Formats: sequence, structure tokens, C-alpha cells
Amino acid sequence: MQDLHALEPYTLHVYDISYFSGKMQAYLAYKGIPHAVHAISWAELVGRIAPRTGLAEVPVVECRDGTLLRDSTAMIEWFEQRYPQAAVLPGEPAAAFFCRLLEDYADEGLWRPALYYRWAHARDATLYARRFTEDFLHYPFVPAALLRVTVRHRQRRAYLRDEGITAANRADVERHYHDELADLEAVFRRRPFLFGERPSLADFGYFASMFRHFGIDPTPAR
Repeated sequence: MQDLHALEPYTLHVYDISYFSGKMQAYLAYKGIPHAVHAISWAELVGRIAPRTGLAEVPVVECRDGTLLRDSTAMIEWFEQRYPQAAVLPGEPAAAFFCRLLEDYADEGLWRPALYYRWAHARDATLYARRFTEDFLHYPFVPAALLRVTVRHRQRRAYLRDEGITAANRADVERHYHDELADLEAVFRRRPFLFGERPSLADFGYFASMFRHFGIDPTPAR
């Protein structure tokens, strides 16, 4: 096992509106693991981080010795092995299995409605095209208005058309989100967290969509 003092404090590289960044921020804060949050720029991500991780994606955890960790679920597993206090997996094997299953669903199953709401509605898409270009993606010789239009077009192509969302099925995507809220409401009327009295891996899985998309994007937040 590595000497944790040689790895702490960690730096969590995020973009504060990104899907999985919110998940890792919530987890590290809950566990009390020493870390600093760094809002990364596109230039830094592709210039320094991506060549070492193989992906131009956040979140990424950087250890004090320079080691880089990626993929939110794998990172949580890594931290759980080294910081076992307040474990986020239930101790009973069947409950742990369902916790992992629900976390995977929260990661992947809510991706489509989360990205749909961000880019399908004009108010949301205009807001996030501006935030994306002003906070993250900088091209000094490209007019800001042109950059925002380009980003909006690219995101709508990637997260609507390429995800198979059409006028015929968008109501089903919205229903998925509404049904999810109703299901969660039923659970939280009985207990404070998905698996009982304290947060679990599954709860942090839900932070990806709920904390960084549905909770702050104008249309789903309403």
C-alpha cells in the first residue's frame, strides 16, 4: 500500500458543470480526504492531462507525486481501499451488489436525459454555450459569438442527434426524468439515503446528474 502522506493533498481537476465532476466533488468532501479543487481549462486539459490519461475528460485526480487517476467509479474504488472510514458500500454482499448496480444506472442511465435537457431547450443551450466558451474553451482569435454558435451546434449534434433523440421520442426522455424524481421521492420519504442512514456509492452516482445538471439547468430545475 502506498504511503498516503506522499500522495496528499490531492488535486481534483474539474469543470464545474461537468457530469462526473460533481460526483467526485461530493465523494471527496464526504470522506474528508485532503484535496484541492482546480477548475481546469481546455488548453490545460489537452496539453498536460490528456497525453498522460489518454482522454480529454474530467474529473481527474492528481496525486502529490504526480500520479493521475481517472474514471469516477474506478477512482472511488481506489480511495475506498485506502480510506476505509465511512465506507460507501454496504457490508452485506447482496446490498453491495445492488448498490453497485444502481450506481452504474445513475452514471449511465441518466446521462441521456441530463444532456438532453442541457442542449434541447433554447434557454438552457444558450446559457451553457456561453458558460462553456467563457469559462472553459478559449480561442482568442475567434469571435465569441461565433464560438458560442459553434459549441451549441456541436453539443446538440453529439448529445441529441447522435444519442438518437428525435421529435418522436423526446417526450419519452423527459418522462424518464419525471419518473426518476417520483421514484426518488418515494425512497426519501422513508429514509435519508438510498441504502439507509448514510450515503452510499449509489448516492454519489446520482450526484453526476442531479447536482451538476438537473439541479442547476433552468428547465429541469423547474
